[in-house]
Amino acid sequence: MRKKIDHSKMSTEELAKTQVLNLNDVEELANYEKTVSKKPAIIVGIIGLFALTIGAFYPKIVTFLDTEKDENVVYNRVDNDDDEIYNSKPLNETNTNTQLTCMKAMLANPDGTDLTLTYNFTFVNNALQSYTKLAIYNINATNPNGTVTVENVYNTFATLSQTPIVGYYLQTSKTSNGVTVSMNTDLTKFSPTTLPDAHKTYTISNVEYALNTTKEAITQATVANGFTCR
Repeated sequence: MRKKIDHSKMSTEELAKTQVLNLNDVEELANYEKTVSKKPAIIVGIIGLFALTIGAFYPKIVTFLDTEKDENVVYNRVDNDDDEIYNSKPLNETNTNTQLTCMKAMLANPDGTDLTLTYNFTFVNNALQSYTKLAIYNINATNPNGTVTVENVYNTFATLSQTPIVGYYLQTSKTSNGVTVSMNTDLTKFSPTTLPDAHKTYTISNVEYALNTTKEAITQATVANGFTCR
């Protein structure tokens, strides 16, 4: 008596091999059935044809199963270049604005004036972008020369202010006891080559600091010239 095979515990590959190997048994059974009945013989023939078909397609079945196995695997692939491109977040660049104010007082000058000179610098990320100057000339009561001096100062800078310069603004005005002169320059628009020599003659109208000069450099220079900065 043949040993009974439990097909439920066999893999697809083993089952296909078993069906092919038992083809001879099927043929012997078919010959036997021919002597008994035509109908069972036809059934057995179909079974045999099915077994042959399984055997012929066995290599393709195994290949298909292997392919399915590979296609269903999710690979945790890391590409360093792509990872840097898609996962890195650019830093948001932020501008930091800072101010520096420097002041110097010159009292009892020989020309009969008390002069206060104030600079106000604006920096972006520690680089100079613009600055203003304010000069206040007051007549010193103890020196009669002050009246003539402030009148000359007013006329001089009123004339200089008539010259239009891109990124540069000069203004003068009279007060009850003297005159004020202000200069404002936007260094991002101003070109040093456009400043006339006459403007460079006077401290208040000159542009002595360049675009992007550091706060430390300006502090050092102004303090060396007797200014107090904060």
